[in-house]
Amino acid sequence: MTNSLTTISCFSCLLLVYGTTPAHDINYDELEEIFGEPVTTIATGKPQRKSEAPVSIDIITEKEIHQLGAMDVPELLRLVAGVEIYRNFKGQADVNIRGYNQPFSNRLLVLINGRQVYQDSLGFTLWTSFPIQMSEIKQIEIVRGPNTSLLGFNAASGVVNIITTNPSSDSKSHLEVR
Repeated sequence: MTNSLTTISCFSCLLLVYGTTPAHDINYDELEEIFGEPVTTIATGKPQRKSEAPVSIDIITEKEIHQLGAMDVPELLRLVAGVEIYRNFKGQADVNIRGYNQPFSNRLLVLINGRQVYQDSLGFTLWTSFPIQMSEIKQIEIVRGPNTSLLGFNAASGVVNIITTNPSSDSKSHLEVR
């Protein structure tokens, strides 16, 4: 009886350690090379092909980000169908999905590497306060629709998940001068 309990508790520990892998710890380049298409974690929390995800998802890849030369994330999101961007003043943007056209909308969940960047004290996402540079973005995953409400209270219209490069697995160097 004791051996079976020990085995079950060890198995539970392994599930805790390996069951959920943070988005930043996944080697996206290696998985994309194996699968031959972009890989996402936003739908189920585990790496899977974009074509096998159980939700409608758009992925802006690192290559597309560099080709477009956008200065900020809202400028990149403007290219995705169903995403509306409103520029209020320099540097500030309102991003809305699925027709919830209101300033400072709290219906869009924004994540960086799976962690929420919603400003609770302000009641909206402040797009200019992200602690990342455009050159650090690996891919941007956009999920539109009510199936995203499982991810939290402010994911009623959609989710934007920004995945950054991982310094331990990505061998890239970048210099930017402005």
